Amino acid sequence: LTVLAVFSLSAYYAQSPFVSFMYAEPSSEKLITVIAGFMLMIVSASVLRKASIASALLYGIVFSGAVSGLANILQLGFDIHPWSLFAAFADGKEFNVVGTMRGVSLLYTILLSMSIVLLFSTVARAVARWIIYALGACSVIFMLNLLFINFWISWIALFITIILLFGLMIRYIHKNVPEHTASSPEGSNYTLMRSCFYCLSAALIFVMALSGTMAYMSTYTDYPSPFQRELSAEVTPSLRETASIASNLYSESWKTSLLGSGPASFIGNWSRYRDISVNDTFFWGARFTQGFSWFSTLLSTVGVAGTGLFVIFALVALFVSVRLIAKDAMDEETQSVSLAAAVGFIAVIITGFLYPAMLTFIFLFFLLAGILLGLLAKDPHLAEVSDMTADDEKETISTGIDVLPLEGRAGDEREKIIASGQFDF
Repeated sequence: LTVLAVFSLSAYYAQSPFVSFMYAEPSSEKLITVIAGFMLMIVSASVLRKASIASALLYGIVFSGAVSGLANILQLGFDIHPWSLFAAFADGKEFNVVGTMRGVSLLYTILLSMSIVLLFSTVARAVARWIIYALGACSVIFMLNLLFINFWISWIALFITIILLFGLMIRYIHKNVPEHTASSPEGSNYTLMRSCFYCLSAALIFVMALSGTMAYMSTYTDYPSPFQRELSAEVTPSLRETASIASNLYSESWKTSLLGSGPASFIGNWSRYRDISVNDTFFWGARFTQGFSWFSTLLSTVGVAGTGLFVIFALVALFVSVRLIAKDAMDEETQSVSLAAAVGFIAVIITGFLYPAMLTFIFLFFLLAGILLGLLAKDPHLAEVSDMTADDEKETISTGIDVLPLEGRAGDEREKIIASGQFDF
């Protein structure tokens, strides 16, 4: 709410309030987009309070992303344009439903991280075998797209995300897996969990080594990937130039340094405060609507207050979510789904530091935050009672009676509770 209030104040005091509120270009961080993302977070946190529902949504996101990824492979690898079947203007190898090709690469980095967690979770194996095969195919599709586009920021984001995921998995396996014999039911579950952990560890090490190698080759060598395709160049202001524009803007007044020039107003800041040497380059007439990255653009559009609060909100949400997942105070399905959402949230935050904003990234940021809020904002000491109505729940809370499953009661006590007729289990 504080972030939303500061963004609203920044738009109110902007030189073009209606542009900052609604009329800026679609993929920018204009106020209406932030409001829509905030509402998406609240609604998803209210609806997705069960792991089964949240996992179905995550599966849908991953599978739909894989469909677009398959179309992208057909375009880049085989010069087949499936999107032209729906619209004549979509006849091009770089057309996609997200935005730029580098943006598509970052989206597939996020989805690849989520699909890896879901693929090797014991929950997916318990649902249906075809989901395992589908998730494996999705992971291959995402990886092929990363190799075809070969964007160095995607490899760095994937490398950092996999390292954090690997650390969480090691902590989980050492803290929560009990010592059981293989003949007991707990032991068989432990054996399955251990085999999943070994497979996940091998996959993470492979992805970590591949992403690190590709990031190094893309950044420090002149040897292109054998899979890389020729794509149009993307030009954005450098991080230094973006920070310089924000610094010049802050010199106007304390209000602009605190609230910036207004959401989605970077294009005006670029026109006023860009380095004069740009006029001697090919980009003298270019009008950039965003700076180096999403978060760095906020420095000039919503000022120190807006940028600081937004980054603090993202990092605190991430820290709280990872800490709750590491505590293991939830059932296995909730923990697996929460881990997949947290890994995607980590990748979105890394993307925000390294790439300009896009509608897909903004909405994914708030959606994954809402999923984590809905799944983790539970009292782990209360058992789930599926048939309890809202009035029964209020009565239970007001009377201070613990809701426990009947199987946990002694025999005589269980019969007395059922015979009393006061509770419906």
